[in-house]
Amino acid sequence: MEQIVNIPIHMISVCSTVGDLTPMRFRFENSEHQLQTIQIESVHAHKVTTYNGIREIQYVCSAYVNDLLKLFVLKYNIESHKWIMF
Repeated sequence: MEQIVNIPIHMISVCSTVGDLTPMRFRFENSEHQLQTIQIESVHAHKVTTYNGIREIQYVCSAYVNDLLKLFVLKYNIESHKWIMF
C-alpha cells in the first residue's frame, strides 16, 4: 500500500454508553479507484487534539493489509463528523 495522507474514509465505529467512539472498519478509494476495506485489529491509543481551532480525535490503530500488520492514524473531526486516514 502506498503512503497515504489526508484521505477521506467511510468508517464503521461503535459508540459506548458514555459516548466514546471506537473505530472498527473503514474503506477508502485506492490509487486504482477501487474501494478497499480495512478491518481494524486493535486501537493502540487515542487523544483529543486541536490544530488551528479544529478539534479532532486521533486514533492510532493497527490492521492487516496484504498479510502485513500496518499502523494507521485515523482522525475524526468533531465539528464536521468526518473521518480521514493520515
